[in-house]
Amino acid sequence: MTGKSPEEQAKIFITMIELEDEIMGAKGVFGADVVDKKLEMLKTAMKDLPGSCDLYLYKVDLIFKRYGMMENHVTKAWGEAISKFPNNLNLWRKYLTFYRSLEVNFDCVIYEEKHINLCVTKLGGIISGQLISHPKLPGTEDFIVDVIISSATMAIESGRIHKMITLIQLYIEFYLMRPKTTAKFDNLVNRFEEYWNMNVLKPGFEKS
Repeated sequence: MTGKSPEEQAKIFITMIELEDEIMGAKGVFGADVVDKKLEMLKTAMKDLPGSCDLYLYKVDLIFKRYGMMENHVTKAWGEAISKFPNNLNLWRKYLTFYRSLEVNFDCVIYEEKHINLCVTKLGGIISGQLISHPKLPGTEDFIVDVIISSATMAIESGRIHKMITLIQLYIEFYLMRPKTTAKFDNLVNRFEEYWNMNVLKPGFEKS
């Protein structure tokens, strides 16, 4: 694959692996056995292209096809991808879409607390300088704003307007408008906790 970009190489690998449906099908092999074969082939591809986020996302798809949501296989696959590519906006877009469309009995509170919070915390850590292993990519702030707006829309539709006003303010001020003079991110966290625990009305709460 000389002369091909990493993205092009990843697409070629995925196309080749997907051909196993026809190859194995011609031999009368279907279902889980085919997916297992694809996963073995993917291991080789990931060794050749360890920096390809697309291959990690493809692995998530294969794991889901193979195991569904059983035994935390998918959770582990997502964790590996997020750990390696925490600044990749396409990854986060697919991650949020995956869990948003997965739930049969969708609970926006759980979705917000578990998945949206993870996304905003990781990307916010990159913006704030707390996570220095990966650079901030163009469009990160806009992406966070879009995620916050999406979360706010769901919260409003579920009748949690007061809480969402507070969370919007928290996310925006905490990650996008914090003073540059703040020495350490941990200090900002501690100060916010002190404020949050104070017995005073806060923006977004009733009667505030």
